[in-house]
Amino acid sequence: MTYAERLNISNADSLEVRRLKFDLVMIYCSVHGLNALDFSDFFNMSNSSTRGHAFKLSKHFIRVNCRAFSFANRFIDVWNSLENDIVTAPSLCSFKCRLKSVDFNKFVCVA
Repeated sequence: MTYAERLNISNADSLEVRRLKFDLVMIYCSVHGLNALDFSDFFNMSNSSTRGHAFKLSKHFIRVNCRAFSFANRFIDVWNSLENDIVTAPSLCSFKCRLKSVDFNKFVCVA
């Protein structure tokens, strides 16, 4: 069986989606102060208040690929696209549960 067939049979997410969800959990923990990472070392809050949620992050202009694909920059678009009720979840457990309802197909490579 192919990888996609095995994922469908086992009702599991692909490795790429699992990594994406883990990185979103790390961002959630950083934004809400649930880990030892200093938020300001990695992220900046967006000044725009017209669209998106209250925890929208801004992207920096980057000249080199090593910084463009770092943790602090590669998932900002995905984080900013999440609904307000997801990013404002009252606990980490509820955030993880709410992530299950999100379709990540537009953010991952389809084989």
